[in-house]
Amino acid sequence: MRHFISILLLSILLANFGGSYVYFAFRALQIKQHMRALLATLPEEELELIVLTPEEFKRSHVEEHEIKVNGNMFDIARIIEKDSKLFVYGVYDDDEDNLLSFLNAVVNNLDNDTNPVPPGVVLFCVWHALHPQFHFVADQPAVQLKYFTAYHAVAYLFNLPIESPPPKGYPLLPV
Repeated sequence: MRHFISILLLSILLANFGGSYVYFAFRALQIKQHMRALLATLPEEELELIVLTPEEFKRSHVEEHEIKVNGNMFDIARIIEKDSKLFVYGVYDDDEDNLLSFLNAVVNNLDNDTNPVPPGVVLFCVWHALHPQFHFVADQPAVQLKYFTAYHAVAYLFNLPIESPPPKGYPLLPV
């Protein structure tokens, strides 16, 4: 149960920090799959033609089926080579352009932000887990459990060995 709660809390924290980037990656994958399906079913007369030299094609090549022409993404249906020119048939991908421009705007806004970081965020970033130290006092009639908080204890230095299992014949008295 503890592992499940730990994994859940860690997942929530990671979703807050990197969730938007995961969304962008997932959305970009969806757009690419949609465009591949669209290019497979689109009639030839609806495809746009771009004529490039091999050097221009190498400079504008982004991925296997994509080039960037005049700052816009262009999904390639097919390429025909004639007379040292490349005839590239495809469709401009406005959805991917919008997604990339939105991601660029988000990143630029974060970089250009001049407001100070809220103190709560700074405190969370430098926060160290506080480990309770256990101290059992056995000279009194009831076993007492005292908690001491170690503010500057490093996690790997904290060690509480269990030397033997608890006794089975003595019931614990309430504190």
